Amino acid sequence: MAPTVAEECEAFLTGRYAGLALACGRSVPLWAWINLLAHAQPDDLRGLAGDAPLPGTRADEGRWWVVVRRLAGAVLDEAQRTHVPIAIIQAVPLSAVESWLVDDGPMPQISPDQLIAVVLAVLHGHPASA
Repeated sequence: MAPTVAEECEAFLTGRYAGLALACGRSVPLWAWINLLAHAQPDDLRGLAGDAPLPGTRADEGRWWVVVRRLAGAVLDEAQRTHVPIAIIQAVPLSAVESWLVDDGPMPQISPDQLIAVVLAVLHGHPASA
């Protein structure tokens, strides 16, 4: 059954859009992987960064979950290093990357390694990272 618009909006705002897309048999848009990081609760980020098995059965899903795991760890590390609350890191640099990817323009073709590089550059370049 297809999700309602309200369910899709809730999934977006809570960082669960990738899971919703997978549950519906849809492919996960690139921005949805960052959506997890930009909106997840701190405990969810710790879970993503931890050693728990990652979801995803198709090879392309698996490699994106590995990206999410690495970037969740980077977000947690950045918060610890700078003493900036995770919510601020999510609200500024991560939401900016998410917005760039959601933009109505042509979808950029980005590899997992390129996305990691972009997010790390944005994380380390935000004003509080100095």
